[in-house]
Amino acid sequence: FAPPTFSVAQSGHFDWSVAPETAPGVRYVQLALTEPRAMDIHAMRIDSRETRIHFYTSPRHTEWIGNLHESRRTTTRDFVREGRAAGLDIGAAMNGDAFEPWPRPCAERSLTNLRGLAISGGELVSPPIDSPSFLVYEDGRVAVAAAVESLAGIQTAISGFGMVLEKGVPRGGDDRVVPRTGIGVSEDSRFVCWLAIDGRRHASEGATTEEVGRWLLHFGAHDGINLDGGGS
Repeated sequence: FAPPTFSVAQSGHFDWSVAPETAPGVRYVQLALTEPRAMDIHAMRIDSRETRIHFYTSPRHTEWIGNLHESRRTTTRDFVREGRAAGLDIGAAMNGDAFEPWPRPCAERSLTNLRGLAISGGELVSPPIDSPSFLVYEDGRVAVAAAVESLAGIQTAISGFGMVLEKGVPRGGDDRVVPRTGIGVSEDSRFVCWLAIDGRRHASEGATTEEVGRWLLHFGAHDGINLDGGGS
């Protein structure tokens, strides 16, 4: 399908009724901006109360060693391909947390250490550190937490660099204009907002972390975090 494209500046809250439904409970929109700079923005709103929707992340590796060899690196495209080959009906995927070390080429399938909390299928992949996380609980509840005190009942978790939206207030921290990926949750904990802003190219230069927070707020989030905008 051809997503709707807009060339207007951010203002108020986005009207999701104008965005096409790509699957039950899922709406997607693409915005093309020229101000304050060229930005190609992709946003998705996911209704967590739709029982046919599930969240997955990269699994724990069979040769797991905490804080060393936790999961295997894979591109987002291969994550989708391999998930579908395993029988998962994956409709969308995005970057997650940063990892280390950073070997090249970027598509290398090496074992890696994830920077923050990661839980896949209820199994701990990477222990928590002082970084915020997106959480999905066994009962279907979703949340964004600046810190995770208990892992009880968490089915899926990914983490990021920092909070960019907290209680409806955008937060700054990194003024570099680069590719960005963010995730947020609405105030009533019903909707999950995915955000990707292309960068480092003529058609889309990128964004700052404060702009990620403002766009997450625009698309309906109340709390949100900045994920890795690169090849994670």
